[in-house]
Amino acid sequence: RKPDAIVTHWSREWEYPWTIINGGFMPGMRVADLGCGGSPVIPYLAWRVGCQCTGVDLNLTSTEGHTLRGFDGPPETRVPVAAWVIASMAETGLPTGCFDRVLCISVLEHVGEVVAGATFREMRRLLAPGGRVLITTDVDGAHRTLNIDYRRLIELAVDAGLVLCGAE
Repeated sequence: RKPDAIVTHWSREWEYPWTIINGGFMPGMRVADLGCGGSPVIPYLAWRVGCQCTGVDLNLTSTEGHTLRGFDGPPETRVPVAAWVIASMAETGLPTGCFDRVLCISVLEHVGEVVAGATFREMRRLLAPGGRVLITTDVDGAHRTLNIDYRRLIELAVDAGLVLCGAE
């Protein structure tokens, strides 16, 4: 509703569509979006696809920084069909093994290696059998605080028990 106030990084123009195209989403799927910020993915999946969505972020109400600049009000009012949890993506407090998809879209570059590793373990814990994790991360930019490269991120994901697809 306020497009002049919405500021996004250039990579969101491909990250959000990539997530939707590669997620294999179906009506009724349970989806957790870790570090959801103001992502349009939850509203899309909830309203257009019919998924049961849960957004997790440390701050769901701020109008500054990485948070919900894309919404014109509190997320529970703007997207009431989704559940909203104020928590760390590394320790969500959500039930074990109950999500068909776990998303982490352009968030890991904002944390250090310890939190990234804990987040991968949390993703694995949240996944239901046969579930899928979808992850994107920016590889450059002044906002990037992660001090490891993508190869180390892959190692952390494998160490957490995630199986990578398309690596061959």
